[in-house]
Amino acid sequence: KYHVGNIRRELTKRWSVPVERKIVKMINETFAKQASIAKSKVKTELQKIYDSLGIQQTAKATDLAK
Repeated sequence: KYHVGNIRRELTKRWSVPVERKIVKMINETFAKQASIAKSKVKTELQKIYDSLGIQQTAKATDLAK
């Protein structure tokens, strides 16, 4: 009934820290470390993170470098 990933995302959204830290935390929860990921998947997942945080920005794969 409850999905652990969704619960973590909701907790992160309500965390009282700057948005940049929230994005980093959600990226770390979403992507496996040291693994190859297609640019299209990166953009899709990053856009989901932006949308869930209410950020009006189009996701780009290069945003991960920030």
